[in-house]
Amino acid sequence: SMKCEVLGGSFRSSAEVVASAWQYIFSQSLLVVFLLAQMAPVFCEMWLQEGVIFAVRRLALQLLTLAPVMFIFQAKIIGGYTVNELRFGGATYVATGRGLPTERRPFIGTVVENRIIPGGLYLDYARHTFYDGFNLLILMVLLGCAGGFQGTAGRMVAGILTSISLVTFSWLYAPYVFNPYQFRPQFFSADLRAWRKFFFDDRGQHWVEWYQKDQLKPRRGFVLTVLDPGFVMDFLMVIIWLSALNAKTAVVYHAVPHRHLWYFATLAPPVFSSFLFCCVVACIERLSSRSRMGRRVRAQEKQSYDRVHLSNNGSSSSASEASDNEAQDLESGNSCCKGSCPMMFVSLGCSLCILLDLRPLIWMAEATWRRALVAGLLYKYFWFRICIHFVRVFIRTKVFKQLGKYGRPFELWLWGTGMSRDVVVSSFIFWTLSPVILLSSCSQIVCPTWSFHHLLVYRQPGHSTRESIEAVQRSTGHSDEDSDYADHDDVDSTISADPDSEDDRFAQP
Repeated sequence: SMKCEVLGGSFRSSAEVVASAWQYIFSQSLLVVFLLAQMAPVFCEMWLQEGVIFAVRRLALQLLTLAPVMFIFQAKIIGGYTVNELRFGGATYVATGRGLPTERRPFIGTVVENRIIPGGLYLDYARHTFYDGFNLLILMVLLGCAGGFQGTAGRMVAGILTSISLVTFSWLYAPYVFNPYQFRPQFFSADLRAWRKFFFDDRGQHWVEWYQKDQLKPRRGFVLTVLDPGFVMDFLMVIIWLSALNAKTAVVYHAVPHRHLWYFATLAPPVFSSFLFCCVVACIERLSSRSRMGRRVRAQEKQSYDRVHLSNNGSSSSASEASDNEAQDLESGNSCCKGSCPMMFVSLGCSLCILLDLRPLIWMAEATWRRALVAGLLYKYFWFRICIHFVRVFIRTKVFKQLGKYGRPFELWLWGTGMSRDVVVSSFIFWTLSPVILLSSCSQIVCPTWSFHHLLVYRQPGHSTRESIEAVQRSTGHSDEDSDYADHDDVDSTISADPDSEDDRFAQP
């Protein structure tokens, strides 16, 4: 509720001053000018080649088929790869075979013989666009909860909200909107089954392998990774929201004696409970591994005893075979207690512990301090991002390999929080696309040959009817076997001649 003096001697709130500044930078008029500037080269080229009417029709067709959504997504991908090349280098040309545009890319993988083969749109673009798009969506929701869309400030930032909404939609849904046959109902169950197997089968090892390959790539040193622009921005956000949260809650916490511990819990990063949970899981895994190793040693000793001291009768032979099978099961890891914990269990435990760390902010919601609650959530959110960044950098260093079993809690914490994020983001995208699949199924029932999705992708609503082609045969003196039109009975082509033609070469044979 700080007041700022502006020109003219009047006073306005700090939120209105910031909103007016953002309105000047991201105004609706500037947004329209930017869109027109982007479309001006295409419009001028079509105007010079085909005329102004064709240029207007082409421009309207691009807008109706959501071409700006694809351009925003393409700019994000190109910008990401360019920044990575400038920061880390090592970019090389990858010779890729470009298939037909009618091929459908699965959501997260393909199930073949009850086993999943990872590879889909979500795994291709999660690190590049989906995470950032979901973060923008969360920030917009928190802005709405804080009352940022109400009053004069809401009207002032209408232009930037329009821009952010368009960018968020593009980063989250552009690959699926322009994926051929994405909304066909017959692919819905296959995508859902592949999603379930990717996160749940083999104790989550499919996700772990993809995460290590895609997001834990080695970088060039600790300093260059920490001095990342995203990390610097998160650190500045932590400082800003810390000052805002401290100004709103310090008086309340110091006025009530029994609230001192809650004050420190409010300012603490939301990682301690989840990391303690991962330490407990790592200890259980270690005890389980030792127990399994002890049973394996005892089984091997029993097997050796049976082979040396027992006679070769029928009962002893069956006992020896049983001991051999038990030893083989222990060696192959097929026993009832494996050493690694299911990653979905670790992910669920980390999520619940993070929610437990947010408990000190509950009283703000009960007191209807919406802005203080949003400030606390943003403070915790950016602290959490910084901690993830540090742990990700630490795991890629040589020191982590030297820790051995003592570094397992860091690895479990990073995997658990990462899987939680992927489960939430992929589920949100998948289920928000499901109403479109329902509409597509209804459209197939009503009009099977019409597809609005094909109209967006191919600018063609359905299959075209086969057109009859008229072909003319030349009498050049060659035999019919050498002629391209030798088969006069072909149903897909008809041979016609003009009897009134002046040119004898086109005379009917």
